[in-house]
Formats: sequence, C-alpha cells, structure tokens
Amino acid sequence: MVPLLALIALLGLGFVVATDPTLLAWDAAFLLHLHRYATPSLTRAVASFTHLGTAWGVLPATIGLVAIALWRRRWREGLYLGLMMLGTIILNPLAKVLWQRARPSLWEGVPFQGDYSFPSGHATYSLALTLALVLLTWESPKRPWIGALSR
Repeated sequence: MVPLLALIALLGLGFVVATDPTLLAWDAAFLLHLHRYATPSLTRAVASFTHLGTAWGVLPATIGLVAIALWRRRWREGLYLGLMMLGTIILNPLAKVLWQRARPSLWEGVPFQGDYSFPSGHATYSLALTLALVLLTWESPKRPWIGALSR
C-alpha cells in the first residue's frame, strides 16, 4: 500500500511541477544562489558525490542486500527489494518523459545530463531503497536506525 501511495504522491507532484511555470524561476534563483559558493574543486567533488545516489551507492547496496537476503533464504525480502528497485528503474525514466522538465543550464563546468530533470534519478533511487528497507524492517528494532542512516 505504501508504494502505491508514493506513486500517487509522485503523480500529484509531477502534475504541479509540469503545470507551474514559476517553479523554473525558483529553481534558477536557488541554483544561482548556491553557485556563489562554487569552486572548481567543489564542483568536481559534488559531481562525484551525486553518483552515490545511483552507480556507486544505491546499485551496489541493492545488489548486496538482495544477495544477502537470498543467501539467508529470505526469498520474500530479497524479491521485494529487487522488484521495488527494478520498478523504480523502469518508472523513473517514464516519469521523466511524461513531464519533460528541462534541466536548468546556468553555468559551465557541471557534467551534462542528457535526460530531463524531474523526477531526480538520484533522489528517486535513494528514496526507493530507503522506503523498501524501512518497510522490510517495520517490526524490527533496527528500523529507526535505517531511517536515520538514510537521511
């Protein structure tokens, strides 16, 4: 039920993002404000750090956790986590194409991203992993730790 509610919330947020032109101005203003603190080395560090949301963090963590669940013969948990992340991998690009929100291009030096900006892949994959882990540990005393570590 929770993943369905998250999908409904994403659709509602997507509708707001797609139909409200003032949000693009807000994005640009916010990013330009942050850019005042930019340095070339900080820009490179942040660009590297963002990969934790996908290839360097979420993907290896998901593969590792699914492998551990299967090794422990916790088939349902491993299958749930794997399907949750697979669904996210499929739905995120579809949502980007649905809303077609252009990425702001405000300065040089930021690695080019060829897809749309909303919903953020990094944020979506990280949130999906966190949500799956919180739901899988709902009855466990470890759940507060998982929620805290995911922030």
